[in-house]
Amino acid sequence: MSGVALSREAIAAYRALTQDEPPPEGSDLQPLIDLGLVTADPANPERAIAADPRGVTQTLMTAARTEMASLLEDMALLPTLEATLTAAYDSDRLYSGPGGEYLPTRQQMNARIEEVSRRADREILTAQPGEPADRDPEILRQGVGRVWRALGNGVRVKSLYTTLAYSHAQTRAYVQEIADAGADVRAYRLSFPRMMIIDGVHLFIDDHLARDDETDRNAGWHIFDRAVVAWAQSIFMLMWGRAVRWSELGEPEDSIVTDRQAAILSELASGLTQSRIAPRLGLAPRTVAADLAALKEQLGATTIYQVMAWWGRVDRSHH
Repeated sequence: MSGVALSREAIAAYRALTQDEPPPEGSDLQPLIDLGLVTADPANPERAIAADPRGVTQTLMTAARTEMASLLEDMALLPTLEATLTAAYDSDRLYSGPGGEYLPTRQQMNARIEEVSRRADREILTAQPGEPADRDPEILRQGVGRVWRALGNGVRVKSLYTTLAYSHAQTRAYVQEIADAGADVRAYRLSFPRMMIIDGVHLFIDDHLARDDETDRNAGWHIFDRAVVAWAQSIFMLMWGRAVRWSELGEPEDSIVTDRQAAILSELASGLTQSRIAPRLGLAPRTVAADLAALKEQLGATTIYQVMAWWGRVDRSHH
Protein backbone atom coordinates (compact mmCIF):
# COMPACT_ATOMS: atom_id res chain seq x y z
CA MET A 1 0.00 0.00 0.00
CA SER A 2 1.37 3.43 -0.93
CA GLY A 3 0.21 6.94 -1.81
CA VAL A 4 -1.87 7.63 1.30
CA ALA A 5 -0.45 11.17 1.59
CA LEU A 6 -2.66 13.80 -0.02
CA SER A 7 -1.70 17.07 -1.69
CA ARG A 8 -3.10 20.40 -0.57
CA GLU A 9 -5.19 20.51 -3.73
CA ALA A 10 -6.72 17.07 -2.98
CA ILE A 11 -7.55 18.12 0.59
CA ALA A 12 -9.14 21.35 -0.67
CA ALA A 13 -11.24 19.36 -3.15
CA TYR A 14 -12.36 16.94 -0.40
CA ARG A 15 -13.31 19.83 1.91
CA ALA A 16 -15.40 21.40 -0.86
CA LEU A 17 -17.26 18.15 -1.45
CA THR A 18 -18.09 17.87 2.27
CA GLN A 19 -19.79 21.30 1.97
CA ASP A 20 -21.77 20.06 -1.04
CA GLU A 21 -19.82 22.44 -3.25
CA PRO A 22 -18.05 21.66 -6.51
CA PRO A 23 -14.29 21.12 -6.14
CA PRO A 24 -11.97 23.89 -7.38
CA GLU A 25 -11.63 23.98 -11.14
CA GLY A 26 -8.96 21.60 -12.42
CA SER A 27 -8.93 19.48 -9.25
CA ASP A 28 -7.67 15.89 -9.68
CA LEU A 29 -10.04 13.66 -7.71
CA GLN A 30 -8.28 10.41 -8.63
CA PRO A 31 -6.11 10.17 -5.43
CA LEU A 32 -9.28 10.61 -3.35
CA ILE A 33 -11.13 8.03 -5.42
CA ASP A 34 -8.22 5.53 -5.10
CA LEU A 35 -8.34 5.79 -1.31
CA GLY A 36 -12.13 5.49 -1.20
CA LEU A 37 -12.55 9.02 0.18
CA VAL A 38 -14.67 10.06 -2.80
CA THR A 39 -17.35 7.97 -4.51
CA ALA A 40 -19.98 8.53 -7.16
CA ASP A 41 -23.46 9.57 -6.01
CA PRO A 42 -25.75 6.54 -6.63
CA ALA A 43 -28.56 8.92 -7.58
CA ASN A 44 -26.36 10.96 -9.92
CA PRO A 45 -23.23 9.12 -11.21
CA GLU A 46 -21.79 12.38 -12.57
CA ARG A 47 -21.75 13.88 -9.07
CA ALA A 48 -19.01 13.01 -6.51
CA ILE A 49 -19.65 12.78 -2.78
CA ALA A 50 -17.25 12.62 0.19
CA ALA A 51 -17.05 9.43 2.29
CA ASP A 52 -16.55 9.35 6.08
CA PRO A 53 -12.74 9.40 6.60
CA ARG A 54 -13.03 7.38 9.83
CA GLY A 55 -14.45 4.36 8.07
CA VAL A 56 -11.97 4.73 5.20
CA THR A 57 -9.07 4.93 7.67
CA GLN A 58 -10.16 1.74 9.42
CA THR A 59 -10.42 -0.07 6.09
CA LEU A 60 -6.95 1.13 5.06
CA MET A 61 -5.52 0.18 8.47
CA THR A 62 -6.91 -3.35 8.17
CA ALA A 63 -5.41 -3.70 4.70
CA ALA A 64 -2.04 -2.38 5.93
CA ARG A 65 -1.98 -4.87 8.82
CA THR A 66 -2.78 -7.72 6.47
CA GLU A 67 0.00 -6.66 4.11
CA MET A 68 2.47 -6.26 6.97
CA ALA A 69 1.65 -9.70 8.38
CA SER A 70 2.26 -11.21 4.96
CA LEU A 71 5.63 -9.43 4.67
CA LEU A 72 6.71 -10.59 8.14
CA GLU A 73 5.77 -14.15 7.28
CA ASP A 74 7.88 -13.95 4.12
CA MET A 75 10.81 -12.49 6.08
CA ALA A 76 10.66 -15.30 8.63
CA LEU A 77 11.02 -17.85 5.83
CA LEU A 78 14.09 -16.22 4.27
CA PRO A 79 16.74 -17.72 6.64
CA THR A 80 15.31 -21.19 6.04
CA LEU A 81 15.32 -20.57 2.31
CA GLU A 82 18.97 -19.49 2.45
CA ALA A 83 20.05 -22.39 4.65
CA THR A 84 18.24 -24.91 2.44
CA LEU A 85 19.54 -23.71 -0.91
CA THR A 86 23.01 -22.30 -0.16
CA ALA A 87 24.65 -25.71 0.23
CA ALA A 88 23.34 -26.77 -3.18
CA TYR A 89 24.42 -23.48 -4.76
CA ASP A 90 27.94 -23.63 -3.30
CA SER A 91 28.59 -27.35 -3.80
CA ASP A 92 30.30 -27.06 -7.18
CA ARG A 93 31.85 -23.60 -7.04
CA LEU A 94 34.52 -21.75 -5.05
CA TYR A 95 32.55 -19.06 -3.30
CA SER A 96 34.04 -16.43 -1.01
CA GLY A 97 31.25 -14.15 0.12
CA PRO A 98 29.47 -12.34 1.58
CA GLY A 99 31.69 -11.19 4.43
CA GLY A 100 30.33 -11.07 7.95
CA GLU A 101 28.17 -9.34 10.53
CA TYR A 102 29.14 -7.44 13.68
CA LEU A 103 27.27 -8.53 16.84
CA PRO A 104 27.71 -5.81 19.48
CA THR A 105 26.49 -7.59 22.64
CA ARG A 106 26.87 -10.90 24.50
CA GLN A 107 23.15 -11.60 24.02
CA GLN A 108 23.35 -11.21 20.25
CA MET A 109 26.50 -13.33 20.03
CA ASN A 110 24.99 -16.12 22.14
CA ALA A 111 21.70 -16.04 20.24
CA ARG A 112 23.44 -16.28 16.86
CA ILE A 113 25.76 -19.08 18.02
CA GLU A 114 22.76 -20.98 19.39
CA GLU A 115 20.84 -20.49 16.13
CA VAL A 116 23.71 -21.65 13.90
CA SER A 117 24.87 -24.51 16.14
CA ARG A 118 21.36 -25.99 16.12
CA ARG A 119 21.66 -26.36 12.33
CA ALA A 120 25.13 -27.95 12.47
CA ASP A 121 25.31 -31.27 10.68
CA ARG A 122 29.05 -32.00 10.35
CA GLU A 123 31.48 -30.41 12.79
CA ILE A 124 31.84 -27.84 15.57
CA LEU A 125 35.32 -26.56 16.47
CA THR A 126 35.83 -24.33 19.51
CA ALA A 127 38.96 -22.65 20.88
CA GLN A 128 38.59 -21.27 24.42
CA PRO A 129 41.75 -19.40 25.50
CA GLY A 130 40.24 -17.35 28.33
CA GLU A 131 41.42 -17.51 31.91
CA PRO A 132 39.25 -20.08 33.69
CA ALA A 133 36.80 -18.60 36.19
CA ASP A 134 33.74 -19.77 38.09
CA ARG A 135 30.67 -19.51 35.87
CA ASP A 136 26.92 -19.70 36.31
CA PRO A 137 26.10 -23.44 36.62
CA GLU A 138 23.04 -22.91 34.41
CA ILE A 139 25.25 -21.56 31.61
CA LEU A 140 27.48 -24.61 31.94
CA ARG A 141 24.46 -26.92 31.81
CA GLN A 142 23.34 -25.21 28.62
CA GLY A 143 26.82 -25.72 27.17
CA VAL A 144 26.75 -29.41 28.00
CA GLY A 145 23.27 -29.62 26.50
CA ARG A 146 24.49 -28.09 23.22
CA VAL A 147 27.33 -30.60 23.04
CA TRP A 148 25.00 -33.53 23.74
CA ARG A 149 22.57 -32.27 21.10
CA ALA A 150 25.31 -31.89 18.51
CA LEU A 151 26.80 -35.30 19.22
CA GLY A 152 23.33 -36.84 19.13
CA ASN A 153 22.88 -35.41 15.63
CA GLY A 154 26.12 -37.04 14.49
CA VAL A 155 28.16 -33.81 14.64
CA ARG A 156 31.87 -34.05 15.53
CA VAL A 157 32.87 -31.71 18.38
CA LYS A 158 36.47 -30.62 18.95
CA SER A 159 37.24 -28.24 21.83
CA LEU A 160 40.60 -26.63 22.52
CA TYR A 161 41.44 -25.18 25.95
CA THR A 162 44.50 -23.62 27.51
CA THR A 163 46.43 -25.84 29.91
CA LEU A 164 45.51 -23.29 32.60
CA ALA A 165 41.97 -24.65 32.44
CA TYR A 166 43.04 -28.00 33.87
CA SER A 167 43.93 -26.46 37.22
CA HIS A 168 40.45 -24.89 37.61
CA ALA A 169 38.10 -27.39 39.25
CA GLN A 170 34.80 -26.20 37.72
CA THR A 171 36.24 -25.90 34.22
CA ARG A 172 37.96 -29.28 34.52
CA ALA A 173 34.69 -30.91 35.61
CA TYR A 174 32.78 -29.29 32.73
CA VAL A 175 35.37 -30.34 30.16
CA GLN A 176 35.43 -33.87 31.56
CA GLU A 177 31.65 -34.02 31.21
CA ILE A 178 31.63 -33.03 27.55
CA ALA A 179 34.58 -35.36 26.93
CA ASP A 180 32.64 -38.23 28.51
CA ALA A 181 29.73 -37.32 26.20
CA GLY A 182 31.98 -37.91 23.19
CA ALA A 183 33.60 -34.54 22.47
CA ASP A 184 37.29 -34.58 21.52
CA VAL A 185 39.10 -32.19 23.90
CA ARG A 186 42.73 -31.05 23.90
CA ALA A 187 44.84 -28.52 25.80
CA TYR A 188 47.31 -26.13 24.18
CA ARG A 189 50.19 -24.62 26.15
CA LEU A 190 50.69 -21.45 24.07
CA SER A 191 48.30 -18.51 23.72
CA PHE A 192 45.73 -18.65 20.91
CA PRO A 193 42.70 -16.65 19.68
CA ARG A 194 39.13 -17.44 20.68
CA MET A 195 37.05 -18.85 17.84
CA MET A 196 34.18 -21.15 16.97
CA ILE A 197 33.81 -22.76 13.54
CA ILE A 198 30.63 -24.55 12.52
CA ASP A 199 30.46 -26.86 9.49
CA GLY A 200 33.40 -25.03 7.89
CA VAL A 201 30.97 -22.25 6.93
CA HIS A 202 30.41 -20.10 10.04
CA LEU A 203 33.19 -18.49 12.07
CA PHE A 204 32.65 -16.63 15.35
CA ILE A 205 35.50 -14.47 16.68
CA ASP A 206 36.06 -11.66 19.19
CA ASP A 207 35.98 -8.05 18.04
CA HIS A 208 39.59 -7.23 17.10
CA LEU A 209 38.82 -3.83 15.53
CA ALA A 210 37.59 -1.57 18.35
CA ARG A 211 39.69 -0.58 21.35
CA ASP A 212 38.77 -2.11 24.71
CA ASP A 213 37.23 1.15 25.89
CA GLU A 214 35.02 1.44 22.81
CA THR A 215 33.11 -1.80 22.86
CA ASP A 216 31.44 -4.50 24.89
CA ARG A 217 34.18 -7.05 25.63
CA ASN A 218 31.70 -9.75 24.63
CA ALA A 219 31.07 -8.22 21.20
CA GLY A 220 32.25 -10.15 18.17
CA TRP A 221 31.83 -11.10 14.54
CA HIS A 222 29.93 -13.77 12.69
CA ILE A 223 32.11 -14.37 9.62
CA PHE A 224 30.76 -16.28 6.64
CA ASP A 225 33.31 -15.41 3.97
CA ARG A 226 34.35 -18.91 2.91
CA ALA A 227 38.01 -18.03 2.34
CA VAL A 228 38.37 -16.47 5.79
CA VAL A 229 36.58 -19.37 7.48
CA ALA A 230 38.83 -21.86 5.68
CA TRP A 231 41.92 -19.91 6.80
CA ALA A 232 40.71 -19.86 10.43
CA GLN A 233 40.03 -23.59 10.27
CA SER A 234 43.59 -24.22 9.11
CA ILE A 235 44.89 -22.20 12.09
CA PHE A 236 42.68 -24.21 14.45
CA MET A 237 43.91 -27.52 13.06
CA LEU A 238 47.54 -26.36 13.32
CA MET A 239 47.04 -25.67 17.05
CA TRP A 240 45.01 -28.87 17.42
CA GLY A 241 47.84 -30.96 16.03
CA ARG A 242 50.26 -29.54 18.60
CA ALA A 243 47.88 -29.79 21.56
CA VAL A 244 47.80 -32.49 24.24
CA ARG A 245 44.82 -34.78 24.66
CA TRP A 246 42.83 -33.78 27.74
CA SER A 247 42.91 -37.36 29.02
CA GLU A 248 46.72 -37.32 28.93
CA LEU A 249 47.12 -34.30 31.22
CA GLY A 250 48.33 -35.09 34.73
CA GLU A 251 46.95 -33.83 38.01
CA PRO A 252 47.24 -30.03 38.35
CA GLU A 253 50.61 -29.24 39.87
CA ASP A 254 53.47 -26.85 39.39
CA SER A 255 56.23 -29.18 38.24
CA ILE A 256 56.70 -27.07 35.12
CA VAL A 257 57.85 -24.19 37.31
CA THR A 258 61.56 -23.94 38.14
CA ASP A 259 62.67 -23.14 41.68
CA ARG A 260 63.65 -19.64 40.59
CA GLN A 261 60.30 -19.04 38.90
CA ALA A 262 58.54 -20.36 42.01
CA ALA A 263 60.46 -17.87 44.14
CA ILE A 264 59.50 -15.02 41.81
CA LEU A 265 55.84 -16.03 41.88
CA SER A 266 55.85 -16.32 45.66
CA GLU A 267 57.25 -12.78 45.96
CA LEU A 268 54.62 -11.48 43.54
CA ALA A 269 51.94 -13.22 45.59
CA SER A 270 53.20 -11.42 48.69
CA GLY A 271 52.59 -8.07 47.01
CA LEU A 272 56.05 -7.09 45.77
CA THR A 273 56.56 -5.54 42.34
CA GLN A 274 58.93 -7.01 39.76
CA SER A 275 61.37 -4.15 40.29
CA ARG A 276 61.58 -4.93 44.04
CA ILE A 277 61.73 -8.69 43.54
CA ALA A 278 64.94 -8.58 41.46
CA PRO A 279 67.29 -7.19 44.17
CA ARG A 280 65.51 -9.18 46.90
CA LEU A 281 66.32 -12.44 45.10
CA GLY A 282 69.70 -11.25 43.82
CA LEU A 283 68.55 -11.32 40.20
CA ALA A 284 68.81 -8.88 37.34
CA PRO A 285 65.48 -7.21 36.39
CA ARG A 286 65.76 -8.68 32.90
CA THR A 287 66.05 -12.17 34.41
CA VAL A 288 62.81 -11.74 36.35
CA ALA A 289 61.04 -10.42 33.24
CA ALA A 290 62.42 -13.24 31.08
CA ASP A 291 61.37 -15.94 33.58
CA LEU A 292 57.84 -14.57 33.78
CA ALA A 293 57.60 -14.27 29.97
CA ALA A 294 58.76 -17.88 29.57
CA LEU A 295 56.24 -19.04 32.15
CA LYS A 296 53.38 -17.18 30.43
CA GLU A 297 54.28 -18.82 27.12
CA GLN A 298 54.57 -22.27 28.68
CA LEU A 299 51.15 -21.92 30.32
CA GLY A 300 49.46 -20.34 27.31
CA ALA A 301 48.67 -17.25 29.39
CA THR A 302 48.49 -13.73 28.01
CA THR A 303 48.87 -11.79 31.28
CA ILE A 304 50.74 -12.17 34.55
CA TYR A 305 47.35 -12.08 36.29
CA GLN A 306 46.43 -15.36 34.61
CA VAL A 307 49.72 -16.87 35.77
CA MET A 308 49.09 -15.72 39.33
CA ALA A 309 45.53 -17.08 39.28
CA TRP A 310 46.93 -20.45 38.19
CA TRP A 311 49.68 -20.26 40.80
CA GLY A 312 47.09 -19.71 43.52
CA ARG A 313 45.28 -22.92 42.58
CA VAL A 314 48.10 -25.47 42.25
CA ASP A 315 49.50 -27.67 44.99
CA ARG A 316 52.94 -26.33 45.98
CA SER A 317 53.59 -28.59 48.94
CA HIS A 318 56.83 -29.86 47.43
CA HIS A 319 58.32 -26.36 47.05
